Amino acid sequence: MVLVDAIYTNHSGSMRLLEYFIRYAEQHGRLESFFFLIDARLKSDVVSKLPPESYMVLSPGEAGRREYYKAIPTDIRSIFCFGSVPPPRRIKDRDVTILQHNHSFFESPGYPLRAKLLYVVKLSYIKLKCDPRYQWVVQTPRMKDILIKAL
Repeated sequence: MVLVDAIYTNHSGSMRLLEYFIRYAEQHGRLESFFFLIDARLKSDVVSKLPPESYMVLSPGEAGRREYYKAIPTDIRSIFCFGSVPPPRRIKDRDVTILQHNHSFFESPGYPLRAKLLYVVKLSYIKLKCDPRYQWVVQTPRMKDILIKAL
């Protein structure tokens, strides 16, 4: 089974990708292959397509994620993080893939100073939680270059 960590996925492009992912899995009879951590802020009818036993809704933030990751069920074989942030604990015994779609973590030209500082803190957290074994998925060659430079 694959854990789809969709915490921090609640609007715009990442939400659309998650919706597409769930619809595709449903159409192909594969929903039972996934367990979803859903961000409580996500307002999408696609969550209603998930069987109740195949997802958990958590408040956004690392506290709830940390609690879940403390005791990952043994049937979880790999982890896919939709929200650009690695797992809150280092995962050594499972494959981890992170979808990085938010370039604001890495460059924030024209943003107010407070927003820039917030992104510096977020980037520092991502670097702290990152592991060389983790795989990253990006949407564009430019994002790939930004990610390589930052990490």
